[in-house]
Amino acid sequence: MRNFNQAIADFTKAIGLNRNNDTAFISRGNAKDELGNHQEALSDYEQALTLNPNNARAYYNRGLTHNRLKQHQQALADYTETIRIQPTFAEAFYNRGLTRFNLKNTNEAIEDLQKAADLFKTQGRTENYRNALNMIKIIQQSAS
Repeated sequence: MRNFNQAIADFTKAIGLNRNNDTAFISRGNAKDELGNHQEALSDYEQALTLNPNNARAYYNRGLTHNRLKQHQQALADYTETIRIQPTFAEAFYNRGLTRFNLKNTNEAIEDLQKAADLFKTQGRTENYRNALNMIKIIQQSAS
């Protein structure tokens, strides 16, 4: 098991040395999120985005946290921004597809999952590719 508390301490030290390190804020936010401290994680992602408004990873991770909090509209916006910044971010398409499914937007969910599958395939990520295709089948079966 990973020691998230130690990771938080380490990233806090890194931030103390360089308050402009957006990656340290994201990493600390990830550790906080893993411990269930979702609001604190969101705060760290916000700080990272203040430092670097074009950090796709910060938007993506904030989207994951919003989904954990059942804040699907906010998650959708974050995944969309991630994709705007980095159009080949396959996980963002995948998670936006899942979020759209949670919001009952079945057709858009399938489109995003298909795009994710295509990107995963192009990137040689076979297991992710299969997972995306399986999720499309599950959604299609639930819609029929």
